[in-house]
Amino acid sequence: VISEMGIVKVYELCGQGTFPLLHGAEILHLAMELSLMTLTDTRKLMYCSNINPIYVDLVYNATCYNGVQGLGTIVTSLFVMAFCSMIIVTLRASWQEIENDDSDVMKTPSLQHLREEQDSKCLCTIL
Repeated sequence: VISEMGIVKVYELCGQGTFPLLHGAEILHLAMELSLMTLTDTRKLMYCSNINPIYVDLVYNATCYNGVQGLGTIVTSLFVMAFCSMIIVTLRASWQEIENDDSDVMKTPSLQHLREEQDSKCLCTIL
């Protein structure tokens, strides 16, 4: 109602006692307008057209480009490590002699011995 009548008209009708009230109402009106503009700007900031490019940059570039490049680097380094490990194992086996201790080795019958034993059993059962 005050904004329709105007501050000067209210001042003329009510006198000087309303000046602090009118001044407070004017400050409150300006603060409400500022809050409304801030809320409108915040709502516009949250539009999909503003959020989508940020989302695409974060998700697509991180997953599709950097993720694939990182996996390629990991696979390459794993192949290099495997190749170097095979070289190290091969060189170690050729440079250092392996000592065989007969007491530690299990005494297993040879394949020929097992065949001869099996053949003798078969001959005995036939006779």
